[in-house]
Amino acid sequence: MMVERVDKRVPIPAYYQLKEIIRHKIVNKEWTPGDRIPSEKELGEVNHINRTTVRQAIMELCAEGLLYRAKGRGTFVARDKLERDLSDLNSVFLSLRASGHDIRVKVLKLDTIPASGTVSKKLNIQQDAKVIRLERLRFLDGKPFQLETSYIPFELCPELLHEDFTKDSLYFLLENTYGFTLHWAQMAIEAASADENNAKLLGVKRGFPLLSIEQVAYLEDGQAIQFLQASSRSDDYKYCFTRQRKKWARF
Repeated sequence: MMVERVDKRVPIPAYYQLKEIIRHKIVNKEWTPGDRIPSEKELGEVNHINRTTVRQAIMELCAEGLLYRAKGRGTFVARDKLERDLSDLNSVFLSLRASGHDIRVKVLKLDTIPASGTVSKKLNIQQDAKVIRLERLRFLDGKPFQLETSYIPFELCPELLHEDFTKDSLYFLLENTYGFTLHWAQMAIEAASADENNAKLLGVKRGFPLLSIEQVAYLEDGQAIQFLQASSRSDDYKYCFTRQRKKWARF
């Protein structure tokens, strides 16, 4: 239970004081990821403030990603978001597993389809050409966190249809089984809202904020080998990369 209390004698808004008290407990590991914090009623009674003030502090901490609310259960300390370095073209599956996380993959679709206009343009192939469609749902420590669909030109590696993608990553198989060398990729990330299908698979409400990713991966000769579309839960995942300043000539 809390020891520090809101001090109404100082000229600092009560909600902000409470917010910093809660933040201090999280940063100092007094409250750890998954812990349920005291209810709005309890926090209000201890600090002699109304529930509207308490709710403002909690909602701002939820917006910052330090807390999350579960309907009917209370408010909990959020776990740290996973970081993925975008400067490295690697496998999500292998990088997270190497970090000690329990990663499970459920294959939703593994088949061939004719390339749509978008897919054919991204892969630089004829429209309606045969492509392998690989749709996977990834689970992080037992919780669904990413839904992704990859499209690969069928003629490049038709045997992919017989692989077990619950055990091996696509990139590992392409390089170690089929002898391709992935060289670079072009990625775009934007904010999106969960539709009915994404919400159901990722365990969130419709309209929940997601990170929407599109990526095309290329071989050394410039051949596009994968077009990826993915949706990640924004409360679990964040991307980072190193930026380098370019020197521009003065005109």
